[in-house]
Amino acid sequence: MFPATGLYVVPGPHLDPEQAAELYKAGPSAMVHFTKEGFNMMDPSVFLKGYLHYFVIASLLGCLLRKSAAGFKGYGCVVKLSTMIGLTGTLLLSLGNPIWWHQSWSWGFINLLYGTLIFTVAGLAMGKFIKPATP
Repeated sequence: MFPATGLYVVPGPHLDPEQAAELYKAGPSAMVHFTKEGFNMMDPSVFLKGYLHYFVIASLLGCLLRKSAAGFKGYGCVVKLSTMIGLTGTLLLSLGNPIWWHQSWSWGFINLLYGTLIFTVAGLAMGKFIKPATP
């Protein structure tokens, strides 16, 4: 199959440009993230790394929201700004993949929804703690 863990693009980038263009036009093409070594599907370290990742993102979001608090009129402003930050980031990343890497649009939209919902939920929670600045 594949010789080692890594990212494989089919047809490969090692081809001359004319041959690659013909193969891409004829299809099929693929981008494969391959892991040769086995792994525990429910490895607790994955959850730990995932929660740490979310904590860092939530901390950065909290900093942005707190810096913006002076312009907030109420709870809804925190939620709206958080949602817009999430929508902006996921629009860039999730919908860029179908455009640039020819991944399926359904996968891009599922990730767009997922990313936006995460930031909306974060805004709902952080809005309880981040209050508008009082004049």
